[in-house]
Amino acid sequence: MSTWETAFHFDSLVWDWIIAIYLFLAGMSAGSALIAIYLKRKVIEGDPAQNGIMKAMAWLAPFGIIVGLLILVFHLTKPLEFWKS
Repeated sequence: MSTWETAFHFDSLVWDWIIAIYLFLAGMSAGSALIAIYLKRKVIEGDPAQNGIMKAMAWLAPFGIIVGLLILVFHLTKPLEFWKS
């Protein structure tokens, strides 16, 4: 293995690839929300609700968070008991 490959494979590594997907989805959601806020305040003229980009951002932000949280919950050891601890 090269140095690049061994940098992310060691015994104390506690995150696996599914956490990277969750973090990506969370970042995508936050980024789309920030872009939508910026576009609404500075760029879009008229009714923002009729703009296609705003509609896409309104779906993308909550979708990413919902899917990411579902991935995170089902990644747990006991996913149906996550609320007890």
